[in-house]
Amino acid sequence: MIGKKMKRGNFTYNLIRYNHNRLLNESIIIGILFYFQNENKVYVITPNKFTRINSLYSNFNENILKKYLNILDEKANDFNNDNNLQFDKTIDFNHFLNEYFLPKDFSPIQFMDSNKAVLYSCKDKIIEDYKTLYLGEYFKESIISPIKHNEEKVNKENAELKLHLSDVIKSLPDSDEIRIKAQELDEKDFDQWWWETVYRGNVL
Repeated sequence: MIGKKMKRGNFTYNLIRYNHNRLLNESIIIGILFYFQNENKVYVITPNKFTRINSLYSNFNENILKKYLNILDEKANDFNNDNNLQFDKTIDFNHFLNEYFLPKDFSPIQFMDSNKAVLYSCKDKIIEDYKTLYLGEYFKESIISPIKHNEEKVNKENAELKLHLSDVIKSLPDSDEIRIKAQELDEKDFDQWWWETVYRGNVL
């Protein structure tokens, strides 16, 4: 059976970056905007949590960032739901984004230059592939929870381990004996001696 042929064509995408400090020109990718020409639709993909940025900047304001991203979402929905709106191919796509979505000013988020790519699969797979490529670390945060330990149990185990190691160190052969055995025995016999003299007697 012959599968359904995919429509040939291109799609355009722009990475969205967060610029925390314009003076230092520090920025980090926080989203992707896609434009699929065949259907004249725009999609904005951003993470829900920004733990990575919180860990980088102590004065990071997540609420302000989310307000900007919500504006992009709203504008994308307006564009997609208005049949009269269409990207004019005679103008530069970057100019279109700056005019309709987000002006190039001193706001903390900005579009990076647009890129064109060939449609190689369905829209959903393309979005998922690019999301994994550019934003994968953000989406891992939502499924990976920090490991919680019982502090009292950990402290008790650490104390027992220190006591055990102290006993092991006291019973170890002195350095001269170890050196002599290393000279007398080949590697296999030395390992056997170490096993019987030190390891089995103190660890097992």
